[in-house]
Amino acid sequence: MVVDVATLTRVGVAVTAVVAVLFGVSLAGRQRVRRVLTDRFLYGVPWGSLVVIVGVFAFYLFAQSGLRHWNEPVVVAFRNWAYPYVTGMITSAFAHASPSHLLGNMLTTVVLAPLAEFIWGHYPYERTATRSPVGSGDSRVPDSPEPAEFDTSPTTGIPSGDPDTPAPEETDTEDGSRLRDRPVVRALVVFPGVVLAVSLLTSLYALGWSLGFSGTVFAFLGFVLLRYPVLTAVALLGASLVSTLLNTFLTPVLRATAEGGPPQPPAWAGVNVQAHLLGFLIGVALALCLLWHRDSLPDPARLFGATVLVATVQGLWELSTADGGTFTRYQGIGIVFVLVLAMLITYVATSENNAATDRVATAVRGVAVLWLLGSVGVAAGVVALFGTDTMTVLSVAAVVPALALPGAVLIAPDGVGVPVTSRRLLFAALVLVTVVIALPSVAGNSLGMESDAVPEGAVTVGDYHVSYAEDATSGRTETTDSGLVVVSERRYVWSVTVSDEVLEHDGTATIPVGGVGWRETVRAERTGWNVVGNDSVYVVDLETDTTRERSFTSAPSRASVTLAGNRIVLVPTENGFSLTVTRNGTEVGSAQVPPPGDAVTVDSLTFSTTASRDGTTVLFALTDDSRVAIAQKE
Repeated sequence: MVVDVATLTRVGVAVTAVVAVLFGVSLAGRQRVRRVLTDRFLYGVPWGSLVVIVGVFAFYLFAQSGLRHWNEPVVVAFRNWAYPYVTGMITSAFAHASPSHLLGNMLTTVVLAPLAEFIWGHYPYERTATRSPVGSGDSRVPDSPEPAEFDTSPTTGIPSGDPDTPAPEETDTEDGSRLRDRPVVRALVVFPGVVLAVSLLTSLYALGWSLGFSGTVFAFLGFVLLRYPVLTAVALLGASLVSTLLNTFLTPVLRATAEGGPPQPPAWAGVNVQAHLLGFLIGVALALCLLWHRDSLPDPARLFGATVLVATVQGLWELSTADGGTFTRYQGIGIVFVLVLAMLITYVATSENNAATDRVATAVRGVAVLWLLGSVGVAAGVVALFGTDTMTVLSVAAVVPALALPGAVLIAPDGVGVPVTSRRLLFAALVLVTVVIALPSVAGNSLGMESDAVPEGAVTVGDYHVSYAEDATSGRTETTDSGLVVVSERRYVWSVTVSDEVLEHDGTATIPVGGVGWRETVRAERTGWNVVGNDSVYVVDLETDTTRERSFTSAPSRASVTLAGNRIVLVPTENGFSLTVTRNGTEVGSAQVPPPGDAVTVDSLTFSTTASRDGTTVLFALTDDSRVAIAQKE
């Protein structure tokens, strides 16, 4: 039996990685690692993180048909196209466009989600070492007191941002009888439930018909950063290490060649920074609520430094816009924004909880009431202007709660145990920043669909219409675009899934369409000739399992050469391409372009098609003493 180098390398990578992990655990102390994990997790396992990761993978494999079509999942059906399209609004945060997109998000989740779950914990915060949690099904008694969630002892806890901050004293005020205190509930219900809620928020308020779990990944990042600033930065390096190990295992020997490609936008132009920022700030807000409830403040210097480092490395400064084929990145503004945001987060997180005077508290609540009334006024004004159609009502339902949230943070009376404090005012300011980042998405999600949005030459699959068009006006925005267009009026979809430049370069493309439980593929093929000295002449055919449609036919194109007083025009036809010979503006004859190795005569000219060994096919025009290239096949 012959074992190839790739297989041997994979085995070597796997074995070495396992040995390295065991070596690291031995350095940290196996019992210590076990104690830390079991004190925070039920049986030492981050069950909630596993539920989340398995759930996202399951969605890709089954809902997006990734199990049978790993490299070509169904994508169009799961974007958040518009508020009336409930399926997209619910699922866009869990769907992914490709295996690399999925694995990139999941590898970071594997690192950050368990840390977030560690902070949350499967046991009540007040649990002591003398009692097993009620209802956990675990009768063991810990060998040592549970390390506090913010313990920085070098022998019992995970190092955090401030090694000089003592752990909060634990008390035995909880008996574990409440349902929310049961480890199974905290692990399998509360933690995944919060992740689900955050994912739905990022889906609802993500800008640009987005897709992917990255908003939630950044929420993990913001949540963990507030408690373990330095460890978070190290964890991101760990995520990069895990990604490198996985890529090495999947492709142990990488070979590449230099090759050209179609024009592509810069990589940063495809990053949805708004969704990342939104998720990050939601995670920060959740962490602040938890840390303040537990009366544990992070070290300011380490939090500020780690926030600047993490936000910069993770690209939260990459604020960009697109105008046709021009992409602009506002790097200076982005860096200024990150620095100001880091200062705001640090100041809010480490602020003292000083109560305001009665006069100030009354004034603040008065402003909050006016804010809430203004939010209601905005809703009433929108309804008065645009009516009560479904799109308007859903848009108002998305805007008003977000717009009212900063006021709601401030309006709670002292009687419910939430006095007006400086910390609360700062938190409201952070919420306001989050709302400002979220609200622009409402405009895109509120756009309707034109009634005649389907370009000509479309094939129909279910409720989808797929066609090829050039300079087509979008059915949802006042823009034009070219390429393979997918339209679904029911789903509010009008999208160019493959650009004309990519199809010209590749020659073929496949467009998976479908939904939960079904999938079909539309295949596109472009055939054409690059005419000497002029535009190409080409056709685009679309094919499904049951039909084939000529979707687009370009205009004829005349070669720039003149041969014996004759001009030659290539014309696309239903059966291929034809040659038309003109002299002094008058047509003198025509014929089909001959296949490779054949020739055809039109008037005094002979045309032959020659295929070379390098794969190029050239059409020549010949006279008795001349041979001129007319066109080259795409």
